[in-house]
Amino acid sequence: MKPERLIKKYWYAIPIIGVGGYMLIDRLPPKTRLWLDWLTTQRKIPFEAMYNQAKLETGNFTSQLYKDCHNLFGMTDYYTSPCGHTQPKIEEGKKAGMKYAGFRSDRDCMIQYQKKIATEGNHFYPCLHLAQGKNYTAYWECLQKKGWATDPHYAQKIISLADKAYG
Repeated sequence: MKPERLIKKYWYAIPIIGVGGYMLIDRLPPKTRLWLDWLTTQRKIPFEAMYNQAKLETGNFTSQLYKDCHNLFGMTDYYTSPCGHTQPKIEEGKKAGMKYAGFRSDRDCMIQYQKKIATEGNHFYPCLHLAQGKNYTAYWECLQKKGWATDPHYAQKIISLADKAYG
């Protein structure tokens, strides 16, 4: 298959410099793939903050919600198409029973996530400066306090994941 056809068929192909071929981005490890996506967004929130949160929310990128809907952050949103998955009824809190948002790609999900956090006047906006200052622990704790997740140990779980990854 010619490279031009490969790019049209899989618009998400990246050139491999010096090798003379193309690699499908889907074959890259999740961290690399998400980093490449993140580079094409507005980058208002540092990659490390988003990546560790996505890793927790998707069960290390294995959840059905992620595979079916490209939903990296467990977002329930009225502004994007519903995915068909719903919050379990057993969860207490405002999100129980709501439909999860569906996205065309991981990149679209990251853009929507950044809009949700970085829009001035938004409920989560006060957390933004913590992420930009690379105080990720405080950022995740702020999201938890503002109601991003119903799990009372949400921030601690992300912190634990980050500690394992970065020592």
